[in-house]
Amino acid sequence: MHTIKEEIRAWGERAVERYIEIAKTFETENGSAFYTQSPLDVIEDNPDLVIMGINPGSTGPFAEQIMNPNWQRIGFPKFEAFLKGNVAWESTKKVSFWTRICSILNSGGLGHLVSDDKNFVCTNITPFGTKKEKYLRSGLMRDTVQLSMDLLEILKPEIVLCLGDRPFNELCRISGATDKTSVYGSVFSYAHHGGYVIVGIHHPSSFYTNEQINLVGRCLQLVFSHHGKITADEIRKETSDSYQAYLSRKQSSTGKGIRVDLDKVTELLKNICYKYKGKEGDSTYRFRFCDSHPIAITITNSQRGYIGIRHDERKDSYQGEEFNPDEKQIREWLLNGLEDYKEENHWWATKQFSKFGDNEETIIHAIVEECKVIKEYITKGE
Repeated sequence: MHTIKEEIRAWGERAVERYIEIAKTFETENGSAFYTQSPLDVIEDNPDLVIMGINPGSTGPFAEQIMNPNWQRIGFPKFEAFLKGNVAWESTKKVSFWTRICSILNSGGLGHLVSDDKNFVCTNITPFGTKKEKYLRSGLMRDTVQLSMDLLEILKPEIVLCLGDRPFNELCRISGATDKTSVYGSVFSYAHHGGYVIVGIHHPSSFYTNEQINLVGRCLQLVFSHHGKITADEIRKETSDSYQAYLSRKQSSTGKGIRVDLDKVTELLKNICYKYKGKEGDSTYRFRFCDSHPIAITITNSQRGYIGIRHDERKDSYQGEEFNPDEKQIREWLLNGLEDYKEENHWWATKQFSKFGDNEETIIHAIVEECKVIKEYITKGE
């Protein structure tokens, strides 16, 4: 009888052979690079939790991926390297979508499930990355989904937590689950397949109120503690107070921009950033992350409040093919490696205050923590 480690290894060898075949067929496309997320080669027992998205949110051709020093260092594209997971996994665990997953699990007393990479798996239905999921090539899901189902059959988790409607609906369709049940609309749904429960929640890259985090965490805790043998009505009964709190918070939101005390942000960022560039007017502050890379962040209360990141030394052009390789890589990471950033006018990337939270204290804390992650990425290896 094979151990789970041996089964994962055999699956990885078979999967990577197929992924390389697909990648070479479409190697001129930006979405031909592939990888999983958390390391699979450390799994020694059936994990209680598998977290599953639709596909990686970063892009690039396979030909560039195999020449990337970070991937070469671990031996990619050998299957043993694929099983080591995303080379940026530790950085991924610091971005907002992952910290929100942890908050949800902690609120349901389930934080221990993701405390050690040996005890859970984070992966995707397809390992091929695209800038946005809407850019997934037609047929790619069909070409790769059976391998993902084979992996789940090996892992035999208690719960497969799907991040967003699409992976939930796809997994239910592919697995043949016929009992899809909506507990609170797309906020929390679940279904059964074989020995595990498929759960669907809003993608954690989207904003969650504290009330929504608490509601989803409690629902997860109930499903987990009952091994999936609980009805939607029973979940609603146990979480009715959390649902009312969620509704009240949702109905009280006005959708208006949120102003923050930029002096508070400034004092905190002075301890993180290399240089405070100064104040422009009453609502705009600029910082430079480090001396070695001329990349600056602007924080402003204008236009409903946002942060913007761009080159600090160019007067007229902040975008285009004139990027050196390091600058291009950083810009791509901002847009694809972090959540809720977008290109806009002369900015490399911008993010609205509302994406950080719904009150001043939460927004300030989230901005500061995100700036720490950005600076760490920019200065890695120095």
